[in-house]
Amino acid sequence: MPHLKCARALALACAALATGVGQPALSQSQQDYQQLVCEGMPSDARSAPGSRVECFGSPYAIEVHFTNRWQQAIGAALEFAAETGRQPAIVLICKSGITECVRQSLRAEQTIAHWKLPIRMWLCGDRVKSLGECQVVEPAQPE
Repeated sequence: MPHLKCARALALACAALATGVGQPALSQSQQDYQQLVCEGMPSDARSAPGSRVECFGSPYAIEVHFTNRWQQAIGAALEFAAETGRQPAIVLICKSGITECVRQSLRAEQTIAHWKLPIRMWLCGDRVKSLGECQVVEPAQPE
């Protein structure tokens, strides 16, 4: 099955390039990206004492993170979805270069697929200005 993994990596690389990875990076914080991709949605809502949902997009509770923090994004999305009754979703922002972005995105995608997690995932370049510019990543089939 190595050819399938290679094909998925190529598909993620194409998605990353299509969303602006590889262009000069904008110097923005995670909160800056959250504001951009959550534009027009209720955001930064408290879901329980000590936790908050970054934004709500019907029907999702959305967590925004850089690709190198995909594990935290998955955990937070599952927690917030359970607290709010919405479906979990993550938005991963690629800021660390195409190779690292693809590697981390592929790991997130494989984890979601392996455990059959009901998580919607978007991949965004570091020059993204809205969620509509991001690429939806369809779950891979577990090997």
